[in-house]
Amino acid sequence: MRSFHSSGDAFAIVRRWTSFLTSPGSRVSRRGLIQSYVAIECGDGWWADETDPGFAGSDQFLADESSLGRGLGTRMVSAFVRRLFRSGNVTKVQ
Repeated sequence: MRSFHSSGDAFAIVRRWTSFLTSPGSRVSRRGLIQSYVAIECGDGWWADETDPGFAGSDQFLADESSLGRGLGTRMVSAFVRRLFRSGNVTKVQ
């Protein structure tokens, strides 16, 4: 995954990102969606025992079946988690 583009408010509980892959020849295509959220602010019984304000939950989705089994999801999650930790606000991700 080469880049992520945010589609949300910087102060929202849930932030969604679209991941893009650059292919040889500079072809760029959307490959998935990944989102992070502040776990303790989710409510509805989710993360009820969590007290760390820096704990981020994460969900990810690949765009189509042709993306499966190629390691793209692993690369997307790894790059995204590195980005979350670089923000300085995140202490752990699940």
